[in-house]
Amino acid sequence: MKKILIVEDEIITAQSLKLMVERCKHEVCHIAMSGKDAIDYITKNQLDLILMDISLKGEIDGFETVKRIKKKYDLPIIYTTAFTDDLTMEKIQDSGASGIIEKPYNQLKICSQLSEL
Repeated sequence: MKKILIVEDEIITAQSLKLMVERCKHEVCHIAMSGKDAIDYITKNQLDLILMDISLKGEIDGFETVKRIKKKYDLPIIYTTAFTDDLTMEKIQDSGASGIIEKPYNQLKICSQLSEL
C-alpha cells in the first residue's frame, strides 16, 4: 500500500481521484489544494508518491511545484491533467515526472499506473 499525496485545487475532482486511488488499495494521506500546501506537507510527512495537477490556483502551478519538490526529495510524481497538447507533454517529460494520468479519470488506468511504481 502506497501513501499518496493528491495535489488538486478542485475539491470535487480531488475527492473523485481519492476514491479511485483507495479502490486501488492505496492510502491518500492528504489532499493539498495548492503547491505551497503540497510542499509544506511533504516537509513534515513521509510519502511514497504524489499525484500532481498541472493547473493550480495560487502563486505556483504544478510544474513549478514539482521543480521545487525535486530539488529536495526523490519522490515519484504523476501528473494529472486534461491538457495533452504537445507543449504540455514536452514539459511533463522535461520535469522528470514518473507518468501522467489524463482527465477524465479512468479507474483501470489509475490502478495500472500506481502498480507500476
